[in-house]
Amino acid sequence: RAPESAIDEEWLELMFDMLEAKQFRLQHLSGEENETEKITTKINGKVDRDTIKKDWLNITGAIKPTTMFSRGFLESALFASVLWETIELHEQTFITWEQIQNTKLKDRFGTDKAAFEDAFGAQGMTFEEFFKYLKK
Repeated sequence: RAPESAIDEEWLELMFDMLEAKQFRLQHLSGEENETEKITTKINGKVDRDTIKKDWLNITGAIKPTTMFSRGFLESALFASVLWETIELHEQTFITWEQIQNTKLKDRFGTDKAAFEDAFGAQGMTFEEFFKYLKK
C-alpha cells in the first residue's frame, strides 16, 4: 500500500494531465532511496494515465524521511520539480507569466499579469518561489 500523498488530489490530477499531454514518464535519476531529483522522459508512443500514476506511486512510495526533511517535504519538492519540467523549463531560472498561461496551471496563478509581476517581478518566479506557491 502506498503511503498517503502529501499532495492534494486535485493538484496530482493536474500534474498527471500535464505529463500525459507531454507524453512524459517519470523515471529515477539514480538508485538512491532518498534521491528527490527525478527526471521526466519524453518517450515514443502513447503513455496512458494509469502508467503515469503507477510511476508516481513507485517513486513516491520509495521516499524515506531524513533527519533534515520529512517525507511530505520531499514529495512536495519532487512534485514541484515535475511540474517545472512539464513546462519545459529545464535549465531556466525563472518561469514567466506567459509560460504559465500556456499550461493547465494558468487557472492556479490567477488572471492578472500585473498582480503576478508585482508578486514575483517582471522576470517571473524562481523555482523556490514556485515551490512555495504550490505549498500554499
